[in-house]
Amino acid sequence: MGASNDKDFINLKNAKIFPERNSYDPENPGWSYMSNNSISAEIGTKYEDYVDLIANNGEPGFIWLDVARNYGRLADPADGKDYRVMGMNPCAEMDLESGEMCTLVEVHLNRHESKEDFLRTLKFAYLYGKTVTLMPTHWQTTNGIMQRNRRIGTSLTGIASFADTRGMPVIREWMDEGYKKIRAYDHSYSEWLCVRESIRVTTVKPSGSVSLLSGATPGVHWGPGGAFYLRAIRFGKQDQMMHLFKAAGYKIEDDIYSKETSVVYFPIKSGHKRSEKEVSLFEKIGLAATAQKYWSDNGVSVTLSFDKESETKHVAPALHMHEGQLKAVSFLPMGNEVYPQQPYTEITEEEYNKHIGKIAKIDWSAIYDGVENLDALGEKYCNNDNCLI
Repeated sequence: MGASNDKDFINLKNAKIFPERNSYDPENPGWSYMSNNSISAEIGTKYEDYVDLIANNGEPGFIWLDVARNYGRLADPADGKDYRVMGMNPCAEMDLESGEMCTLVEVHLNRHESKEDFLRTLKFAYLYGKTVTLMPTHWQTTNGIMQRNRRIGTSLTGIASFADTRGMPVIREWMDEGYKKIRAYDHSYSEWLCVRESIRVTTVKPSGSVSLLSGATPGVHWGPGGAFYLRAIRFGKQDQMMHLFKAAGYKIEDDIYSKETSVVYFPIKSGHKRSEKEVSLFEKIGLAATAQKYWSDNGVSVTLSFDKESETKHVAPALHMHEGQLKAVSFLPMGNEVYPQQPYTEITEEEYNKHIGKIAKIDWSAIYDGVENLDALGEKYCNNDNCLI
């Protein structure tokens, strides 16, 4: 997060000003893509000054710290509980003090048969998040903050597709009742555990690959690829699965950022009613504001994709219209030419069928049966081979 008048900061992803940071040369790759850069905005910010930069590379994003510090859900009165908040996590779904942890857990709306089923799921999701706050870390400063705030982030995913199939009145009802149910659980279980009630309990994280596993649209976003798309996933060239992907006929490319990495493209049939390209910028920011009002008392991670040719002119008006209704927002100009080897590339049903027709079934036992070195290694959370306790 940087100052709104810091010219160097807001141009960090401008290749004309900082070519080395934004290089696509595999021999001398840039590193600018590894950061998410937002300015500290205030109500009344002149958003028009940043539109050209946003249309070029999607940045800067905007964080309204005054809203984050003074409000939980936007449906509730200002409470000022988060006056110590100094920023957010990299995807901006959690308002955080310096040294504080996120404690995220996710609920998939598309897996529920009824509202009662959803409310019961929230009980177990909440209990997981609350339990994690009981565990000490290696940092005493962090422990003190976690014990005081007990901040958790019970997140929803599949919001956009749920709204498309059930309608906005239903999503508002589920969010509002769900939030109140979690608050009721927190009151009861905090007393039972002899700890403080959580300062904040809900959020909407970006999700992404986790949502794909259950067939959900990611977080508050519409499906990036539409009904049919290629999902790009990166693997190390020495990964034991790479020869299986090649033998099975998957589309594979060398990663333009890393000489030791390959990009494998997986054809996906999502079944979603609409893709992000079919949804206007105003509808996207409106759904994010709905989640911030009725569900999340932390933040909502939202990246507003927009058509570079037809919707750039709407970026500033959309921000002005929703000032005070969001805690953070970022943007992404749409178009395959903008980002090489992007995570989602929309394809036609005919192209999908061609990809599927070339792919053979993989026998996973070839790498998993009797291979001990595939077991995940535990993280020591140390800077070297020894831990200082």
